[in-house]
Amino acid sequence: MKRILSLFRPSVIRAAIHMAGIKILIALAVLFLWDRLINQGSILPYSMMESGFFAAFIFFVIGAWLQYLSLDGMHPFRALQTKKKNRSITAMDEEELDEDEATAAKLFSNLFAAILFLIPSLIAVIFNS
Repeated sequence: MKRILSLFRPSVIRAAIHMAGIKILIALAVLFLWDRLINQGSILPYSMMESGFFAAFIFFVIGAWLQYLSLDGMHPFRALQTKKKNRSITAMDEEELDEDEATAAKLFSNLFAAILFLIPSLIAVIFNS
């Protein structure tokens, strides 16, 4: 735990906020498409807020758990990774961070996104009951 807190630097926080913003926007787009196209016959007004946001919360918690495992040295999906370096939107932020800092930024972004999806889900469950 001390090692994770030592990686909590301004550059890591900036990269984590950038990654979390992208993840949240993509998850919201997927959830709104799911609600519009698949969940049309629902009679509950909070169905997307309850089930969809909770599913996004679970997805981001699993992602954070996998990043935590990789910080501890266990890389569960290392064999599935390709050797070439792929360029992404966040590649600019990852270039200035070393491997542990980039992993910590991914961990913090997943936790931040998970919390932002858990709060509306809990509020919808409380007001629906």
